[in-house]
Amino acid sequence: MDLVQYQLAFFFKIAYKNPIELFILKVKNVFPGFISTTQMPIGENDPPEIPRAILNYDGYTINIAKSRIDIIVGKIVLAEELQRKLNAVEFSSLGIEIIRIGLIKTYFAEDKSIENLKTMLNSNLNSKAYKELNIRMNLPFDKDGLLCNDIEKYDPGEAEKNHPTGNLRVAGIVIQKDINSDENYGIPMPTGMRYGLITCFSEKADNFYASGSQA
Repeated sequence: MDLVQYQLAFFFKIAYKNPIELFILKVKNVFPGFISTTQMPIGENDPPEIPRAILNYDGYTINIAKSRIDIIVGKIVLAEELQRKLNAVEFSSLGIEIIRIGLIKTYFAEDKSIENLKTMLNSNLNSKAYKELNIRMNLPFDKDGLLCNDIEKYDPGEAEKNHPTGNLRVAGIVIQKDINSDENYGIPMPTGMRYGLITCFSEKADNFYASGSQA
């Protein structure tokens, strides 16, 4: 099983109202070495969750929206360092309060198939010949009094693998672990609390309760 993508999102209490250029500059101070910056042609009245700017780096991307910021990592060895950096951004100086965190790890299991997914079903369902099968479950948990979600999702999919004769598309199962805090919490999270949640969520995302296995 391979970890193919890591994503960390911070959600804001209210939508950011100041010029997006100030936000971009603050992020670049913590994340130097960007390759390119794209400011999206988004209207002021468009939904706040749509990215206003995309910062491209070697191995990862940062999406800046009015209501959230996401870091999407393809070069997985960078993930731990980048999550610390994101938590170090001075959001308070921008008038931003973080009230929710989400962490997603996406895995690809080349040796798995729909037949493996069928073993998660009861006897009335696992005997059927499925052409498609998608499984999603949520096992809520409590982290220091904060309700959190541990979402586990299984989908048939494909991935590109390196091969001596060229890149090949191989079939398997895409497993996504989406760990996030309660959307109704609403109280600003200090830096230490955010770091504790990130650490907890990252560990949770390496454990698969449907199969009882670990990444």
